Amino acid sequence: MAQANIAPVVNIPPFKGTDSENFEEFERQLASSIGVAGIPDNDRHLYLHLHLKGGALAYYDQLPEATRLNFDQAVASLRQRYLNPQRAELQRIVFNQRKFKPASETAHDFLTDLQRIARQSFPDVQGQEAANGRPEIVAEDRQLERTRRVREAFINGLPNKLKRFLLNQPDTMTVEDLCEKVARRHGVEQLYPEDDDKQHL
Repeated sequence: MAQANIAPVVNIPPFKGTDSENFEEFERQLASSIGVAGIPDNDRHLYLHLHLKGGALAYYDQLPEATRLNFDQAVASLRQRYLNPQRAELQRIVFNQRKFKPASETAHDFLTDLQRIARQSFPDVQGQEAANGRPEIVAEDRQLERTRRVREAFINGLPNKLKRFLLNQPDTMTVEDLCEKVARRHGVEQLYPEDDDKQHL
């Protein structure tokens, strides 16, 4: 495929189609980059091609030529392949079963991974109701819901001892603040595993 004079202007990571990636986030970044770069409509498919790698590029290359040459159709095909209810449902199962592994990860690692899986499980898909109404409000609502789910999953994924430690924490605390407390508490328990007198940090 001829690339003409198209070159990346905004440095966005290429989309490879792996389970750890969020296609919707890639699509937003791509649209923003196209706007900043001032890519003409008839060259947008070339810009898309430049930002695909691995399995996503292989999938794109096997699409019919007419689809590949039409940016909107190509993105729609990629969206159908990499952003669909079945994929999100599998990620929700992983999200709901994720537990903290004190022996092999930190509390911060656990939270970061939960947030990553949550973006796959509960994407900011702008459905028809958003397109016809107030998409910015719908996106905000989804973000708040995802944040609530991450906080709940973080607490539920902790060992019982750490859960009990968080019972008297205010409901208004963010999950990041809870994570900080858990990280410090877990550090104390590793240093003094037999010291049950340390009730507070």
